[in-house]
Amino acid sequence: MRISSLFTQMIYRAVFLVFSAAAVAMTFVNDDGFNAGTFLYYTSWSNWMIFAVMAAVFVGTARRYARGERQGYNKTLRFFKFNATVIIFVTFAVYAFVLPEAPLIFKPEYWTSASNLLKHFLCPLLFVFDWILFDAHHIVKPHWPFAGLLLPLAYCIVVEARAGIYAGMCGGTIPEAELGDYFPYFFLNFQTLGIGGLLMWVGILICVFLALGFVVYGVYKAGKNRI
Repeated sequence: MRISSLFTQMIYRAVFLVFSAAAVAMTFVNDDGFNAGTFLYYTSWSNWMIFAVMAAVFVGTARRYARGERQGYNKTLRFFKFNATVIIFVTFAVYAFVLPEAPLIFKPEYWTSASNLLKHFLCPLLFVFDWILFDAHHIVKPHWPFAGLLLPLAYCIVVEARAGIYAGMCGGTIPEAELGDYFPYFFLNFQTLGIGGLLMWVGILICVFLALGFVVYGVYKAGKNRI
């Protein structure tokens, strides 16, 4: 069920931005202080993206309300909102159900870490529910799920290029003790997977993003609201 009240949308998004700002701050700080490896993690990238997108959406909603509008659905950065919904849901799902220690969502430590709850559970699901509750239908384009691959692929390229450069500096092999500093996830580790294994995982990730993108696309197109 869609909620068209712009005032309700502003309140929801303001609350989200408070939590999201805290999550973004926590991507830069861990128990040891500044988190130097924050740019390695997909979690960081996705949380930065949803904060930036929602900030723009909140401003757009507030401006419409200030002009006297009281009802309607999101009209700001519709492609990026669509794309961010897919990207942040992957953050939630992979962390909770896919990583080697998974399913983390059923473990006590998942619920006792404020950082984990904000970055991997609360902010992702609040963003997804914002899309469910407040976004218009019939505005997506068939190419959007494909265009939405750009950020995940850019992330993979950055991680692999950085690791590849360092491997070259080390004579072709990154010391085992330093692998965690260059490969944040096992499915990106070309040193243990080999190039074939890496390409297989990248292919799997592309399929996952596309499948989820078309699920979101299908839900949009199934709606009746054209606002």
